[in-house]
Amino acid sequence: MTILIDRPELGVEAGSGKINNAENVMVLDGGFVVPQANSFGHTFRDYHVESERQQGVENFYRINHINQTYDFVKRMREEYGKLNKMEMSIWECCELLNDVIDESDPDLDEPQIEHLLQTAEAIRKDYPDEDWLHLTGLIHDLGKVLLHPGFGELPQWATVGDTFPVGCAFDKSVVHYKYFEGNPDYHNPEYNTKYGVYSEGCGLNNVMFSWGHDDYMYLVAKENNTTLPPAALFIIRYHSFYALHRSGAYKHLMNEEDAENLKWLHIFNKYDLYSKSKVRVDVEKVKPYYLSLIEKSNASAALKLIIVRIEEFTPVTSFLEKVVLLLFAFIRCYKELGSTVIKVVLFVVFAFASIRRGYAQESTTLVPAIITFGDSVVDVGNNDYLPTTFKANYPPYGRDFANHKPTGRFCNGKLATDITAETLGFTTYPVAYLSPEASGKNLLIGANFASAGSGYDDKAAMMNHAITLTQQVEYFKEYQTKLAKVAGSSKSASIIKDALYVLSAGSGDFLQNYYVNPLLNHAYTPDQYGSFLIDAFTSFVKVSIYKLLKWELFILSLSTVESVNKFRAATIGKQNIYGLGARKIGVTSLPPLGCVPLARTLFGYHEKGCISRFNTDAQQFNKKLNSAAVNLQKQHPGLKIVVFDIFKSLYDIVKSPSKYGFVEATKGCCGTGTVETTEFLCNPHTPGTCSNASQYVFWDSVHPSQAANQVLADALIVQGIALI
Repeated sequence: MTILIDRPELGVEAGSGKINNAENVMVLDGGFVVPQANSFGHTFRDYHVESERQQGVENFYRINHINQTYDFVKRMREEYGKLNKMEMSIWECCELLNDVIDESDPDLDEPQIEHLLQTAEAIRKDYPDEDWLHLTGLIHDLGKVLLHPGFGELPQWATVGDTFPVGCAFDKSVVHYKYFEGNPDYHNPEYNTKYGVYSEGCGLNNVMFSWGHDDYMYLVAKENNTTLPPAALFIIRYHSFYALHRSGAYKHLMNEEDAENLKWLHIFNKYDLYSKSKVRVDVEKVKPYYLSLIEKSNASAALKLIIVRIEEFTPVTSFLEKVVLLLFAFIRCYKELGSTVIKVVLFVVFAFASIRRGYAQESTTLVPAIITFGDSVVDVGNNDYLPTTFKANYPPYGRDFANHKPTGRFCNGKLATDITAETLGFTTYPVAYLSPEASGKNLLIGANFASAGSGYDDKAAMMNHAITLTQQVEYFKEYQTKLAKVAGSSKSASIIKDALYVLSAGSGDFLQNYYVNPLLNHAYTPDQYGSFLIDAFTSFVKVSIYKLLKWELFILSLSTVESVNKFRAATIGKQNIYGLGARKIGVTSLPPLGCVPLARTLFGYHEKGCISRFNTDAQQFNKKLNSAAVNLQKQHPGLKIVVFDIFKSLYDIVKSPSKYGFVEATKGCCGTGTVETTEFLCNPHTPGTCSNASQYVFWDSVHPSQAANQVLADALIVQGIALI
């Protein structure tokens, strides 16, 4: 659309009394109707007429003008430029302003969220195609969160009000100019001349302004690498600079870019000023639109700079490193980006990081290998070679996989780990360790030791005739010996050190063991059983020396010192993956157990939706898991552990399936989708299996479909950036 950027005629700034003629309005830009009277019945920005708020407003400016000095602004910029006060979303900030009233505003005494939406909606009506301007209208005053305790609870005079340059003479056009006489800078010859510490045409970006919400929000947006255009940043920082855009003061400090952006500020100003009214905006009606804008723009990262540190860049790529960090921040803000975009960004990162790592000539992957442990969620076929009923090597499993053949994966197609491997640059997947393919060069990209029916509880895994987690670690030791023969000891050690380790366990421990085993669920609470599983997780990563000492004392009480020495030799540094060289570990949290179709069928009774107590159990376990991961990292140098939050990702999909392109989230695709899993019920003879699994969140009654795994994998790769 064509936008007229000439400054509109905004009328008289100050009047002498109330205006009772309701029909006396101006129409600007063909859409927005500008009233002649504010919420109190007076002309806008009238600081002289007697009103209910005038005395308080004038007192505000008296305090403001006395205290806003050059040194004060410098200190505040240094302190708040750290962006370390709080982290929250754009919309959370908007809602935080529900309790904020701007004491400097003579035109409105409504909560500030009303003003934000009134401004944005007025702009949206006249400029429907300029969505960046809509978003600017929504966020331009978010800096007023400085009044909130979480952000320092600054006084009103240090947060709101008209802004003006400091470090040079105060212009008489600034409202209530007379009070500047009490400001120390007013009498300081270094600061009280026309240019002060600045020079002609230096650009407003190089000028210090009175501290408040404008400058703070500008810093937040700028330091978060916002994708909003320069005009938006100009509006955010100078929308309260009325001495410039209403009186033309301080133009001697502007440069050409400022002059260009000022045209947009003139357009914005009338919506910011004249949209104020007592007419409330229907928040719930407009909220979805603005949430979509926030997701579209990486302004959703506002209020805390997200820095992703890539440790192994070469020193000569400092500029490129900054580009890569920006791209990672971009991914972090756009949590719902497709995997294609993520792959492009990760490839750029690899182009720099691999130079340092030394295997760039032989590989196009971000990590040299992926080594996987766990249960059916990540099993790629180990159970095909075991005498167990927990198998998926028959149709309809694998019908959407390569060649439409089952492989042992509990899915219609790819697992989340398969998709992650592709995203990281792998063209083939690490093979099941028990398969004949687990030999020769195939071992160079890792191995998969996971087994359906396994978990943290070794006893339950043995009952399921699955590979226990302890045995999986033993196989990992064996794998290292085979790898050294193929790659040589030096390269083998490098692969083990730089590999990505993935662990998925816990779901089966609860769903297929604890909840169905009366001996367990009567003897232990879910919290107690969860603690037992956490101990197993900790031992899997790194055996506790304290626990080993307890075992040694126990053995010594029954046997000899020689037995203790044998025990020590067999355990210290060997029966855990940290001792075997693992340094980058990603472990999945429990999913929302109460939302799994099988759980709903067997334990839901008459409860609608997900089973809340199961989800609570999962959340309590996840808290323990996060705590254990943090402690392990503190105790062991060089160890990185990331807990992949599968709970939130899957819960969001189940609660809002249409948002992610799904139709069904309460049952699986296979059969009735309520109890079918493994060969007993999900098999070639199962009636009712859906024709399009991509519409289903779950493939069978327990496991996600390939389409859901794609969404989970996108979330997983973003969360796991620190491991790459």
